[in-house]
Amino acid sequence: MLSAKDFFKENLADHQNVTSLYNAFKDYLNQQTDLKVSEVPLATLNGAKGYFQPSTNENRHWWR
Repeated sequence: MLSAKDFFKENLADHQNVTSLYNAFKDYLNQQTDLKVSEVPLATLNGAKGYFQPSTNENRHWWR
């Protein structure tokens, strides 16, 4: 049985795998749940790094 440590070591050591996993998770959330994940350039947000809006259930994170 694959342990969590082994999974991370084997699958998440490569940036490309992390990006693919992130995109698949983001797509799943957008398509299969009422959560919506989106990204916008940091430059348009006056230095903000993310927020959660309870009234709309929006949770946004920006990556550099």
